[in-house]
Amino acid sequence: MTISRRIAAWLDFSIGSRVAAVLAALLAGLLIAAFGGVRGVGLVVGLLGAVLLIVRPRLAFYLLVLSVPVQDVITVPLGVIDTTITQITFTGTIAAWLLWRLANNRQTTTVTPITFGFLVFLWCISASLLTTHSMPDSLAEIARWTVTFLVYLLATNLIRTRKQMGILIGCLLAGGTFEAVLGVTQAFSLSGPLAFLANSGLLRAYGTIGAPNSYAGYIDHSLPLAATLAIYWLGAWWRRQSVIIRAQQLAELRPPSFWDTQRRLTLKAGWLGVLLALAALLMLTAVILSESRGAWVGLTFGSLGIIVALGRRAVAPLVALGIVVLLGLAAYQANALPEALVQRAQSITDNVRIFDPHGLVPTPDNFSIIERMAQWYAAWGMFQSNPILGVGIGNYTYVYDMFNVEGWPYSQGHAHNYYLNISAEAGLAGLFGYLVWLGTALREAARAVRRTRNNGYYQAIAIGSLGVLLTLMGHNFFENLHVLNMGVHLSSVLALFYLVRILPADEANEPSATAEAERSAGWGFNEAELAKTERE
Repeated sequence: MTISRRIAAWLDFSIGSRVAAVLAALLAGLLIAAFGGVRGVGLVVGLLGAVLLIVRPRLAFYLLVLSVPVQDVITVPLGVIDTTITQITFTGTIAAWLLWRLANNRQTTTVTPITFGFLVFLWCISASLLTTHSMPDSLAEIARWTVTFLVYLLATNLIRTRKQMGILIGCLLAGGTFEAVLGVTQAFSLSGPLAFLANSGLLRAYGTIGAPNSYAGYIDHSLPLAATLAIYWLGAWWRRQSVIIRAQQLAELRPPSFWDTQRRLTLKAGWLGVLLALAALLMLTAVILSESRGAWVGLTFGSLGIIVALGRRAVAPLVALGIVVLLGLAAYQANALPEALVQRAQSITDNVRIFDPHGLVPTPDNFSIIERMAQWYAAWGMFQSNPILGVGIGNYTYVYDMFNVEGWPYSQGHAHNYYLNISAEAGLAGLFGYLVWLGTALREAARAVRRTRNNGYYQAIAIGSLGVLLTLMGHNFFENLHVLNMGVHLSSVLALFYLVRILPADEANEPSATAEAERSAGWGFNEAELAKTERE
């Protein structure tokens, strides 16, 4: 097939589409003639981009996911406010999807249990409008959660094939890897605010997010998924390599095409495994350099969840983890670990200890701990003032002056504990809705892990996504990660629980093994799969 025919097939050009293309070309010529030069070409490129996104709205969705880490770097002034690239891309994606739906009126909207979880939560926080102190702030927060909900709808309705899901995962991991590289560079080059200078002499990594804690939270949205996929592909490479060696030792007669196929697929698995392992290692390094204790706790939650989900297959990861822990303890006993890192880890217990911050004089060593507790106390006061509906969703900062601890007059924007934050702003109703949403997501995660027992690749995605969700839940005890459009990333991960259950396995590229083979051999290829490949 020629390149032009491939492009035409990819764009699904019908006769009507070709006529439209001719008319578009004429319009482009008129625009260039009318506006001339760069301006005319810019208008043409913009129009072509808009048409392309309408024809293929999932391209806009991929761009939306990729835009999150650079949202504050690329802004467009609209009137008196600057609009982020993520906001613009989201608007374009929604518009493209709606126009695509109008052009394909036979399409139905996919609804999942998580969809209903979102709706329950939105309804619960909307009830706090009855008690809000600032309606604009409440509507803005509801709008942010509505965007998160709509992104989930886009992901579950636009991604239709295994390949498209793979591209989405690639976008998710690309964002985390980009931030990791940037953060590690910042830490060692000391490029950033002096306020981020740690006792270790390095700078706390902060990336484009701007704050170490939120930065680590963003990377936590990718790290568990990168880790499980790295384990899967490295395991696939090892098993395929072992079977090939065994076949060669037995001098089995195989056609040349068999060996070519095995070498190609083995090479693919090896490269993917190495790249994903490097990405995961970079992300882990960045989280450590961020010195975000909340992120460390969150990753502990996520890692434990992954181990439980792996079951008997967790033996190898547990052995590796045990070796790392023993080496860490040995380094600690030998005073080989950086003192700043040791102190930071030891201070985690201070962050979970509840104490009265009234009258305490902060020092450089305990400032962040006392400040966090002061925010917790303020949020608790808000909750006590209206336990059922709260002070109004999104109103934490607006009413902070009414509840702040003496000596801590400035709000940090949230309570540094999202469970307490949602209780303060939306009362027990909001907390109930949030827990329903989380519970629904966990149920779908468990369902995805069970349903993918026969497909190692899909189960690696399901378990990695479960790790992301549990990491978020753990980190949110010390932070609010539902900010900075991170909901775009989270909703895309939640959509994977649905996608791995309904998308058929592409047996030409990654045939799935039997359930018994997967349970006994772990993730990866086996001899039955090689036999399938040979028959192709």
